[in-house]
Amino acid sequence: MAKTYDTKAKLPSQVEEPLSTYLTKGTELHSIHQDDFDNKIVYLNAIRRGVDYDLYARLMETSKLSLEEMARLLHVNSRTLRRLEDSQKLNPEMSERIIELVRLYQIGLHVFGDLSYFNQWLNAPILALGRETPKSFLDTSFGIDIVRDVLGRIENGVYS
Repeated sequence: MAKTYDTKAKLPSQVEEPLSTYLTKGTELHSIHQDDFDNKIVYLNAIRRGVDYDLYARLMETSKLSLEEMARLLHVNSRTLRRLEDSQKLNPEMSERIIELVRLYQIGLHVFGDLSYFNQWLNAPILALGRETPKSFLDTSFGIDIVRDVLGRIENGVYS
């Protein structure tokens, strides 16, 4: 059975508010469950439309990633990110990765209770990941799933 994450706990506006504002366009999204079909449809539609620049900017602020690190995760040149405009919608590929990262940060906040602890964990070598840092896995959807699985193990007290 897949683990679901309840992110009803108040999250900093940099993480929670963009999803409710930018992905639902006028509807309330009170909690996000990883395997909730309706929410997956919301995410899919947002990816197809392209997320607003503001969600990207808030993720940058929350994640404390450098421009070069974000460019690597989004598979674009850092010059491309510098040229983004405030009113711009991002392409579907960038939108998908940004939504995956925002969802990961919601889970990380839920597990660690504090984004600074989660950011520290992302930069620490983890035995369960072959002594690699979780951040090094964030450049692919499959890697993000692996990190999400490790977070689920931590949440459930399973030794990793």
